[in-house]
Amino acid sequence: MPVTTAQIKAARTLLGWTTQDLADFSDLSVSTINNLENDRHSTHKKTMEKVMLTFEKFGVCFVESSGVLVNSSMKIYEGLSGIQKYFDYNYEVLKATSGEHRIFTIDGLVLKQKLGPMAQAHYERLSRLENVKVRMFTPSGNFLNFEKYNNFKIKQIPLYQASLAAHSYFSGNVAIFFMEKMRVIVIQDQALFDISVKNFDYIWDSFK
Repeated sequence: MPVTTAQIKAARTLLGWTTQDLADFSDLSVSTINNLENDRHSTHKKTMEKVMLTFEKFGVCFVESSGVLVNSSMKIYEGLSGIQKYFDYNYEVLKATSGEHRIFTIDGLVLKQKLGPMAQAHYERLSRLENVKVRMFTPSGNFLNFEKYNNFKIKQIPLYQASLAAHSYFSGNVAIFFMEKMRVIVIQDQALFDISVKNFDYIWDSFK
């Protein structure tokens, strides 16, 4: 089946990869990947085959009508670099779907200590996505200056009621942050997502 350059970019986004990651895994140059994704010139058949085989090793399936699927319903991001890749994945998915992002976050001081400016930078770029709405429960509402983000709605909860792990729900994804382990587990499961969103919305509506 012929694969489009748009599918290549979508597959990379699904895995949370940068162009450098794809270049490294497929043994190609970053410039080749950029040219491929931007359709700057005709792509050599062997180059496309290399890229497709690389994605297939990581569970990506290319389907009709310009679609991509990930066979594995779970992805794990570890360390600071992994969390940055997760943030990139989260951003690209929300940018493409214009959906709503629901978040139970942890104590802001812990988050800031663990991630430094990374979280602030991520939320700032989310705030620039006009078609994306963010609702967040946080035990410390002002640590990231959320009041300046027009598309953020924040409800502050007592620290003793906050979870030890952050949870995030967006576009069929359920993400769980384990800050002590510096790990994010992302589960792509529509049933789990639907239940999580229903639970979040119930708590949101009942929490003053």
